[in-house]
Amino acid sequence: MRKQARRRKAHAISLLLALVLLLGSVSQVFATVPDSAPTGAGMGVEAPTGEAILPEPEVVREIEENRTEFSREYLFDNGVVRAQYFYEPVHYEDAATGRLEPIDTALERVEADGDARPAFSGRTRRTSSR
Repeated sequence: MRKQARRRKAHAISLLLALVLLLGSVSQVFATVPDSAPTGAGMGVEAPTGEAILPEPEVVREIEENRTEFSREYLFDNGVVRAQYFYEPVHYEDAATGRLEPIDTALERVEADGDARPAFSGRTRRTSSR
């Protein structure tokens, strides 16, 4: 009988600890579209009528020293730090400074000889032999 009581107690404690860890690990981490700073959406408090009780927090700055190749962190005006994680690299290490810099994904149209088509030279090789 004592063994069953101990097991029940241990099981209850395990469930309680798991619940505490689960609730304690909820963070302000959201994946968003690359190249867009997160907004405070969802961080403000609304009354049941839908009117805002507390204003949405605004981004104060990016915490550049916490950059990684795949993440960024932002400090909000309410003191919350929110991280953005990406599936692809968004920063590269600058060889001259050693700092992580944002990858510029902007495309520019380049005209070659007044023609907007891609410029290339050489002949195309056939890959199949018939």
